[in-house]
Amino acid sequence: MNECTYTGPNPDKDSSGVQSCGGGAIGALYVGQALTNCHVPAYRGWEYSKETLQLVDYDQYWYEEKAATEAEFDEMPVTMSWPLKYRWSETYSLMDDLSPASWKEEIVRMQTNQSSYDSFIARRSLIDCEFGSICQTFLLCNYLNGANQGTSEFLNCIYHA
Repeated sequence: MNECTYTGPNPDKDSSGVQSCGGGAIGALYVGQALTNCHVPAYRGWEYSKETLQLVDYDQYWYEEKAATEAEFDEMPVTMSWPLKYRWSETYSLMDDLSPASWKEEIVRMQTNQSSYDSFIARRSLIDCEFGSICQTFLLCNYLNGANQGTSEFLNCIYHA
């Protein structure tokens, strides 16, 4: 989410009064997978600073299920586990912290750095969106602009990526 400037509602020109949403990053939304109603149930363990209440790190866990062999079936039909898939601080080693500004820098990096982008997409189990595709452009422009898709910044991102 980027900082926006406002001119105030002007019914003669527009209804929103938004002049620009091209300012610095002021917020980041974390939307994780659910434990139900999804292809791969998952959860995150968050680490906060007790002094500042800022996010410091997180661990991402995904559910895995392994069917037992026929010989093992009578005792335990399914083996279940929640292995650690990645730790933010290890996976996003180029980021300084979990601040909105650091996420914005990372998303901008993914626009041109195939290695960063491919690594990011590999952690999204249901997204098939190749580097250099229109899908990549839309996905990253959406992440950079969030709810401000109708703004000139979003459109500029789409057409100049």
